[in-house]
Amino acid sequence: RLTARQRRGDDTDIIGWNSGLSACHGDALWVEALRILGATADIDSGPNIVTYNSAITACHQAKEWFAAVKLLQDARRQQLRTESTTFLCAAAACTSEAWEMTLGLLQQSGEQNQALVCGQFDIAMTACAANDSSWQI
Repeated sequence: RLTARQRRGDDTDIIGWNSGLSACHGDALWVEALRILGATADIDSGPNIVTYNSAITACHQAKEWFAAVKLLQDARRQQLRTESTTFLCAAAACTSEAWEMTLGLLQQSGEQNQALVCGQFDIAMTACAANDSSWQI
């Protein structure tokens, strides 16, 4: 739960906001996660990459791949230093409905010299398997 100060938007501690975002994982609370993310724009420190990662994860868990990709784009537009986790969460959100987007995001992660993690290969294989047409590794 957010404190009264957080709801008013006068809490400058981004850690508290990030905790609120983490509570939105699961249970289709992705809309609330977006609302919290929007509120962080009004605080002194503003959202950081952890804030975006939490919101992207909430969208992923709610199977809202388009929102997850848009959040990744927003983070990059704000010149936040994206991490392999950022791409991984956004790519995972796309696996079943937008498998080509999944592969594109994983490629972008590699182009930005992000460290490869085992999860990226798993997500790539899941995305390809979800595609009805034939594919090759």
